Amino acid sequence: MTEQEAALDRALTHFNEHDDVAALAALEPIVAAAIDEASPPDPRSFAGALYLQGLILHGQGRLETAFDRHRVCIERFVGNHHPVARECVIRCLDGDVIPDALRQHPELLARLPAAHHALRLPTNIEMVRTIEADMASATEARRDEAFAALERRILGDDARAGVDFGKDFAHAIPKLEVSNPWWETVLEILVRQASRIVFDTRHPSPGASTELELIASLGRAADTTVLVSDESVRAVTRAAWPAFERIEVAHANGR
Repeated sequence: MTEQEAALDRALTHFNEHDDVAALAALEPIVAAAIDEASPPDPRSFAGALYLQGLILHGQGRLETAFDRHRVCIERFVGNHHPVARECVIRCLDGDVIPDALRQHPELLARLPAAHHALRLPTNIEMVRTIEADMASATEARRDEAFAALERRILGDDARAGVDFGKDFAHAIPKLEVSNPWWETVLEILVRQASRIVFDTRHPSPGASTELELIASLGRAADTTVLVSDESVRAVTRAAWPAFERIEVAHANGR
């Protein structure tokens, strides 16, 4: 057992004994090494420490720091097939830390890695499981190649080139999947902060009604242009959603 693995085990013991102070003290040197990207990755210790520290900090109400711990865990280990690292990433994605932090600090959205890619991560986790199932009999090298390809897809081709992904979000139109556990939280942030909203109904998604309801409930219907495919759909949409006054037929060139 390595020194970091022993420290993580001590932290888990303290955590289970409800001694958060001792647990955080044991985790701090592991987390510091995990955040330092020059450090050789130790999937079990690094991912476990990042996840556990984020969980403890969330319980203490230190949401911004907790968010960053889980963000780093996702960013560094989303393509890693070590079972502990993968489980930690899934828990970071499915847990309450990130959505709770986003509700209190919506500006944190810009810190997510390659923001619109990060919002698609739950589907990519399903792809990890698919790779494991479909390639169970493949060589380790073949599985590593598949996981590396998945990581490039998730983080983007420039992920390892030091790109500032906060800037990436500033001009990107985020694509959110309804299956994403952060979907409604992120949607509310975008609706509240957008100066203007364009809602395209020509390619409806399962969450379209929820999105329109949220826009109306937040008082943003007047700032929203709803695009429809033709005049008949326009009439139906106007009757179903009277709060939206700007309903326009989108032409072949986009408007």
